[in-house]
Amino acid sequence: MLGVSTIGQLLKSRAPTTVTALRWNCPWHRNNWRPHIFPFRMKERLERGSLEARLSTPGGRSMVMRRVLREQPFLGWNHDNYPKKQRLSYPL
Repeated sequence: MLGVSTIGQLLKSRAPTTVTALRWNCPWHRNNWRPHIFPFRMKERLERGSLEARLSTPGGRSMVMRRVLREQPFLGWNHDNYPKKQRLSYPL
């Protein structure tokens, strides 16, 4: 017959295997979370959020114009957004 200490050791050794932790910011465990960083949104960002795509529509041109006037370094996806030594100038 097993002693009380042996049963306690068996229960302690099995406890971590029965408890599973979930990442609560993971999109597969939450249904009100939009994946903004995961790579399956990257195609949409490159198609609609690039600088060339924004300059092709009137609303996109106004968005880029506002960003240029505010001198924001990030104009769109797939664009070099490192700080420049010169001011940004785009013919809009």
